[in-house]
Amino acid sequence: MTKTTRLALIYSDGSLGLLTEDRSLDHAFKEAKESDFNEHNPANFTKVARVAFEVLEIVTDPDAKGPATCSTCGALHAAKEA
Repeated sequence: MTKTTRLALIYSDGSLGLLTEDRSLDHAFKEAKESDFNEHNPANFTKVARVAFEVLEIVTDPDAKGPATCSTCGALHAAKEA
């Protein structure tokens, strides 16, 4: 698969939030400041980073019920819960 580069936010708990490809650096800093609205310790501020990642595999839930084609009208309808 293809390696991709994006901006990301690194939160104080170590979690990572990837931004969509169309987001600018200014937008990333704005989001980081909004995340830190009530934070006063600079060590805990959200950081902006440019990250490279590669999707290794798309994993799907084998038990997930996707859209089903209606036998009457042929349209796609959401699967009903059992």
